Amino acid sequence: MNKNWTDVEFDLDGSVEKGVGLIKQAADNGANLIVFPELWFPGYPKGIADNVSIANHLKNYYDNSLVEGSSQWNKLLLAAKENHIYVVPAFSHRQGDYIYMAQALISPAGETILLRHKLRPSGGEREIWSDGTIEELKVVATPYGRWGLLECWEHFHPAMTYNVQSQVENLHIASFPC
Repeated sequence: MNKNWTDVEFDLDGSVEKGVGLIKQAADNGANLIVFPELWFPGYPKGIADNVSIANHLKNYYDNSLVEGSSQWNKLLLAAKENHIYVVPAFSHRQGDYIYMAQALISPAGETILLRHKLRPSGGEREIWSDGTIEELKVVATPYGRWGLLECWEHFHPAMTYNVQSQVENLHIASFPC
C-alpha cells in the first residue's frame, strides 16, 4: 500500500499533527484560509484498489478516520482559533458504523461552520465510503462572502455544482486528492 502524500501512513494522529503545523505555517505567512486535499486526514488510500487490499486495510482505515468531537478534531479547531485562520479539512469522517468522505469549514474562532459529506463517492471509493445527502450541499456566509465546498468528482455533476452555484457562492472551495 502506498503512503499518502503527507508521508504518514494512515495515522490520524500523525496527519493531524502535520496538518496543525501547516495551519500555523499558512497563518504565519499571512494566509486567511488553508484548504486540505481530499482525504488528507488520514490520507487518500491510493494502493487499496482491489477487494483483497480493501479487506486487509479497511479496519485500520476506519479506526484512523476522524470523529467530530474527538481529541484530533478538537486539535484542528484549536489550531484554527490559535492562528486566526479559516481551515477546510478534507477527511475520512467516522460516524457510528459508517465512514464518509467529508469536508468542513472551521472559522478563525475555532467553530465548525459547515460539515458535509461527498454525495456519491466515485468508482472504487464506493467500496469504502458511504453516500452523503443533498441537504449537506450548503453555502455559508463569512465576512469574505458566501463560501461553498465540493470534492473532486462532484465538480463533474451539474446537479451538484448547480446546487451550490444557485446559492450564490462568492468563493468555491474544491478539494481534490493529491
